[in-house]
Amino acid sequence: MTESIESRRFDATPEVLFPVLMAFDRYPQWWPEEWAFKLHPDHQEPPFGVGTAFSIAPQEFLFDCEVVDVEPDRRLLWHFNSPLIYGRTSWVLDRRGEQTDVIVTLEFKGRGKMLWAWPF
Repeated sequence: MTESIESRRFDATPEVLFPVLMAFDRYPQWWPEEWAFKLHPDHQEPPFGVGTAFSIAPQEFLFDCEVVDVEPDRRLLWHFNSPLIYGRTSWVLDRRGEQTDVIVTLEFKGRGKMLWAWPF
């Protein structure tokens, strides 16, 4: 699998940040608009947790996602799937006193169809 890791330090504790991360109904308020986020019809209302399903649509691609693990105030893991790639995204909150490092790890693998999907 290919891996990409990004991190950012926030001036807030995990107890403040984790509820924001788990409020999937509010993702459109902060999620990048060009990566359209949409909860699946059966998962529109809180509480959200393991089994919550949603889709992310960057440009012409569509990824179906499902939350597979939650460690409150510490970690969120979802799997994603598309015809071309699949993988997982983890969000880890690492307390640093009154601050928190948020580490996002994206792991993905192609399905061997990438070249056939090219538009030329």
